[in-house]
Amino acid sequence: MEAREPPDPRDQDVAECSARYHDRPHAGVAGIGVGRPQCKIHDTKDGLDHRAIETSFGVDVSDHATRPWLSLFKNAPWNAIRGRIACALNGRPACGDVQRQTDHLMQVVQEAVNTLTPKAKPSPYAKRWWIHDLTKLRQVYTYRRNRARMQRRGGEALPVLEQQARAASKGYHDAIRKQQRLHWNEFLADDNNIWMATRHLEPDEGSGWTTISPLQRVDGSTTMSRPEQAEQPLATFFPALPEHIEDEGDWPQRQSVAMPEPTVEEIECCLRRLSRGKLQGRTVYPLECGDKCGQL
Repeated sequence: MEAREPPDPRDQDVAECSARYHDRPHAGVAGIGVGRPQCKIHDTKDGLDHRAIETSFGVDVSDHATRPWLSLFKNAPWNAIRGRIACALNGRPACGDVQRQTDHLMQVVQEAVNTLTPKAKPSPYAKRWWIHDLTKLRQVYTYRRNRARMQRRGGEALPVLEQQARAASKGYHDAIRKQQRLHWNEFLADDNNIWMATRHLEPDEGSGWTTISPLQRVDGSTTMSRPEQAEQPLATFFPALPEHIEDEGDWPQRQSVAMPEPTVEEIECCLRRLSRGKLQGRTVYPLECGDKCGQL
């Protein structure tokens, strides 16, 4: 069993890389690829009385599997995943050819892994509109730009390389603007994101932030000028007092509590409780004068 890695996309564009990767012949005893399934005798002869059999299966990998950073495989419940795969495989008897069984196995495994594996929380600084296709276009653009730049620094600029670099740059940046616009439209389609979207607006540049819509009065008419718009909230929230205010009359009052006059002993007791060394009051004399001069 041999796991083949796709070629580096820096040597050619995405289409050429994909075509070269899918058309590459199998070199191992058994390979898993996207090409046509086949089963034949291996071309290599080792001189023994038996020959190795080369078998290939066509496996379709979903786009979700090409973005492993969205899933936390470190915290994945592998026991539950294995149990779910075993239950799904036991519930369906083996029927059909090998390719159908392989497709069913891949479907069960991907469904169990994508469902039970916890997803990573997106970073607030991440570009949520970024997709894997933009990464491929960036690699192609960087490679062609560097080739044209090296040729230009060497003193022999080639028009073909310059044209390829400009075409790659235009395709890359056009794809970014298109993806940003598509992501923004999907973001605004959710009603819960309306107030969050207002944070990205600029009040100083739009005319909708500098004007106040006409207000409606109680009689059904609308305000026409700015003074009328300023008076309407005052009249609504702070109505004017009536012209004739009737006398409210005498309200029932509670009986006052009798307060006896303080005695001299009570005043002396309160003065002795006061702290010394404080600032004098209205009598201009501090409490130390009463202590030195005797009884007040």
